[in-house]
Amino acid sequence: LNARTEWIIWCQHNTHVASLRGLLEQLHSQDPMEAAYYGHALYDTEATIVHHFAHYKNPRWFPYPLLSAGVVFTGVLLRRLAELVALSAQNATRHSEFAIDASHELARFIFDNLTPDTDRGLKEDPIGGPEGETLERKIILKTAAYICPTALLHSSPETGTSKPVPCLLYAKPEMFAVLPSTLETRLQGVHTTGSHIYFAIKTCAKFHKGTYTNHRTHLGDRRPAP
Repeated sequence: LNARTEWIIWCQHNTHVASLRGLLEQLHSQDPMEAAYYGHALYDTEATIVHHFAHYKNPRWFPYPLLSAGVVFTGVLLRRLAELVALSAQNATRHSEFAIDASHELARFIFDNLTPDTDRGLKEDPIGGPEGETLERKIILKTAAYICPTALLHSSPETGTSKPVPCLLYAKPEMFAVLPSTLETRLQGVHTTGSHIYFAIKTCAKFHKGTYTNHRTHLGDRRPAP
């Protein structure tokens, strides 16, 4: 990653690149100098604990990427992100000391800590705050029609036409290899006991005392010794 890097394509183990040439052609039509990132956008239909109840008044507007489909970063954004983490991590805004869903944590970290290089105007506040409140310059995930959850063709929302856009990056189904020597064990199941099962409870600070007490009461003798 250097000053001349224009694009970074982030893939997981099951991300499939259907055509590198086609992907490069798509990137040539996008602005590499903009602090931006592209992917297949996911949205919460309601506030959820795994996302730390982010934007709990209205979470439906906030996009975060399907990581297995791939994410494309401009070099501008990734350099700024790397500098932020390396040089001033202690000053970066984080809403939790631990992460559950990496894709949502990434989108929220960028949203909270970075702004576009140029002022493209103010956006109306979708969070549902006081009337007239605005979100000043923010960076949110941009949907790219060529990044898909599966290997299907999609219509382009940008052109408003029904001309299909090829899925150049998409998530392949997970395939789990099963060795013949372990197949019988997997089919029969594995015997275990309560002492080998660990329960973790995530809640917020105001419920710590009550939640722990209630679960301790319900688990009773089955609760492992601390």
